[in-house]
Amino acid sequence: HIYITAGNGIMTSSVAGTCNVSQAEVTLDLQNPSGDETNYQVTAQNVGLFGGAGIRVAVWGAIDGQNDLRWYTGKVDSTGAWKADIDIRNHKETGLYYAHTYIKMFNGAEMFLKSQEFTVSSPTAEVEMGPYDSKSGTFEIIAKNIQSPSGVEEVRFPVWREGNQAGTIHWYTAEKQQDGSYKTTVNVKNHNYAVGTYFAHIYITAGNGIMTSSVAGT
Repeated sequence: HIYITAGNGIMTSSVAGTCNVSQAEVTLDLQNPSGDETNYQVTAQNVGLFGGAGIRVAVWGAIDGQNDLRWYTGKVDSTGAWKADIDIRNHKETGLYYAHTYIKMFNGAEMFLKSQEFTVSSPTAEVEMGPYDSKSGTFEIIAKNIQSPSGVEEVRFPVWREGNQAGTIHWYTAEKQQDGSYKTTVNVKNHNYAVGTYFAHIYITAGNGIMTSSVAGT
């Protein structure tokens, strides 16, 4: 309503109108801003409307439970939003992740807000081995078409002769080639000149610190 008091002392009133007021909600957004699966970010809006003084986010990968549990404390930006940055290097797991966000209250208490999920992919590659050159006693291993959103930090190949892994294993670090593949040369002198079938696995360390392994071939 509106009340008007005139200069002669007369007061009148009438309906001014209506306005619907709804309760604001805390909104959460979880993104991978760079798209490289290295850093994820939780953004919370309207935290202050609930008496919140900030946020904390508990993050862990689904593999082996909460063995990699880490807490991330949010920082407020110029718009009043709270943002917590999640570094995958602290977890080094592929697959499903859980992120539980809590509002920190001014009285020191914490209020659970929401559970969110995201997924980190596993690096993959195609591997070619051989052929064996009897003159030099060597053969090449090449990893190509590597799929890793965060890039490649290192590619290694453990190689050994069948039936005697402990006595013949040797690790090779591959070198990156101009075409983006990774190559190393296996020399039988590193395996006590053992003859027979050789096995190799590939270990890829991605740019986000995640290491994956698989059978490379024979």
